Amino acid sequence: MNGYIKKSPTKSGLNKKISRDGMPVTDIMKDGTYVMVFEGTYRRESYKYFTGGSLNEYHPFEIVLSYSKDGENWSNPIEIYNGHNKGSKYSAPYLCINDSNQLIISFQTDENSINSGFKGDLYSIMKVIISKPGITIDKINKDSFFAVSNNNKTPIGGSSLWSGMMLVENIIYTCSSGHPILYSELPLYDDPNKYNYLLENKYYIKRGNFKFFGNKIISKGKFNIIICKEIKITSSINIYTDIIPNIFGDCGLIFGFENYNDHIDDYFLFIINKKGYTSLFRRKKKNFKKLFPDNDCIHQNYNKENIYRMSIRFNFSSNVITTYVNEIENFKIYDYNFFNSKIGFLSSDNGTIFTQILPEYM
Repeated sequence: MNGYIKKSPTKSGLNKKISRDGMPVTDIMKDGTYVMVFEGTYRRESYKYFTGGSLNEYHPFEIVLSYSKDGENWSNPIEIYNGHNKGSKYSAPYLCINDSNQLIISFQTDENSINSGFKGDLYSIMKVIISKPGITIDKINKDSFFAVSNNNKTPIGGSSLWSGMMLVENIIYTCSSGHPILYSELPLYDDPNKYNYLLENKYYIKRGNFKFFGNKIISKGKFNIIICKEIKITSSINIYTDIIPNIFGDCGLIFGFENYNDHIDDYFLFIINKKGYTSLFRRKKKNFKKLFPDNDCIHQNYNKENIYRMSIRFNFSSNVITTYVNEIENFKIYDYNFFNSKIGFLSSDNGTIFTQILPEYM
């Protein structure tokens, strides 16, 4: 600033030189206040205790914010996002501010890596957080935001890095590097619950209770079934959902039924249990039959707090249905006369988290 290097602020008890600040992005509020987001390492001193490693091996980046009325004197860093997983990193932020002074902040994080045990940029995806309307800049903290997770639908095993955003009227356009380049359009609503309402309207709760938040659907009771209203399996298609099991029972995709408003007694069930075993069942006339009784699949390094992609590929040209976890083939059904087109999600216990069920047409 003005030709001089200014160290990270050290008031409010912050230790000198504790943070490696970097990658700043700035925007201006309607009253002329400058806002800057950047990555910092203010948790660095405690980081080594729960990683067991040295500070040189780990980079506990978090997303922080500072603001200034004149562009020279800046507030102390305000922690905006550090996630919930020990050892995860949050880096490469970007910032847009709308006419209502809402802050739209993106960053990349490996906190939901589907590759158990792997961390870093190669396993990170873009996330977006949006500040709740009406919060003034001096009141901003990490509880002031709601999240739109994995907004650009990063594919399994992929990464979405070095994100950028642009605000045009009431739409946030996002872009991040990937294979291919990943892109999304996010409508910006004054009421953050609007995102939850839109997601909820896409599903029919057949049994139990669910909470909708951002792009996440969370089971809230015992034996929950929820059906996607929008997807009909009428051609060769790949259906998938990303799940965090985090339960004491089973969860997975159900498919092969038609009228979800009626009693469902004829369907397939592709589940993963609390120990990481997957199975494929057929339910018909109140009876469950395990289709591969001697061939359950075990997923190595299974961790119920990690994210797993469960997918089903329907190939009508060859009459084959194949199930996968993290793109690893589990089961295959041949020559089945499959016509019923609905798909849904089942959880036998409270606390399963999954993203909305999405199609990929082949």
